[in-house]
Amino acid sequence: MTSLVDAVWLKKQIEGGNTDLVVVDGTWHMPFWHRDPIEEHKSCRIKGAVYFDQTECKNKAIPIPFMLPPTDVFEEYIGKLGISNETHVVIYDNNDIFGMFSAARAWFVFHCMGHKKLSLLDGGLPKWKEIGGPTESGPFKETKAVSYKASMRPELVRNFEQMVENWSSKKEQVVDARSAGRFTGTDPEPNPKIPSGHMVGAVNLPFVKFIKPDTKTLKEPALLLEEFKKLGLDFSRPVVTMCGSGMTACWIPFVANLCGEREVALYDGSWFEWQSKGSEEAKILGVKGEDLKK
Repeated sequence: MTSLVDAVWLKKQIEGGNTDLVVVDGTWHMPFWHRDPIEEHKSCRIKGAVYFDQTECKNKAIPIPFMLPPTDVFEEYIGKLGISNETHVVIYDNNDIFGMFSAARAWFVFHCMGHKKLSLLDGGLPKWKEIGGPTESGPFKETKAVSYKASMRPELVRNFEQMVENWSSKKEQVVDARSAGRFTGTDPEPNPKIPSGHMVGAVNLPFVKFIKPDTKTLKEPALLLEEFKKLGLDFSRPVVTMCGSGMTACWIPFVANLCGEREVALYDGSWFEWQSKGSEEAKILGVKGEDLKK
């Protein structure tokens, strides 16, 4: 089953009444965009789509923006959406800036929980509207709860202690998916209270390099692999990805999976955690948003 599906294919599935498929809206927006993904879902969504709230289905016991949910939390949440282990889940998000943004994080959560039938919609809601795909509005879709059993894959996640060990051993290559300005420290983070910058030794691959600026869909596999090659990434060795809070970092494992490369792990705490807890020698700090306003 392909990790990426196009809007034309999905339209045929929906219009053909494919009952084994559930479309999932995984939209999350940066706070400074001043957009409400839930209200947007209610005002316009792909026909029949359910909403996956990434601010709810997470580990709320850890004070970091996005941390993978415990398996029991995921099982209950996904089961209530009417999704079973046999459901083909197609994830999209609504981002007219990039075409796609948060869908890869939702994909990674399902992937990490062992869901097999899993795809991402190329171009998201903007592309869906462009081809005249059916949409609907109104309250959340009513769903019948079903049983779901997760199979957590811990090898796909790294915690702070593991990253500290790796910083010393250099066994795993670290890739940061934030913009170049945030990585180098010249541009502020979205959160004005934390500095930008990066983990010493990490390389930078902004997730937008995977997306065609004209069509806002993913580049062809050969061009995606070229982006990895430019960095000198060696997929015969393990790779770990990070970003600001574990959101856009998930484009790295998604693209690697799509291109048939080895699995890429996620440092879930990402820069939000590392800038605070990492040793001084292991991080380069940049500007802080709240300081720029003074």
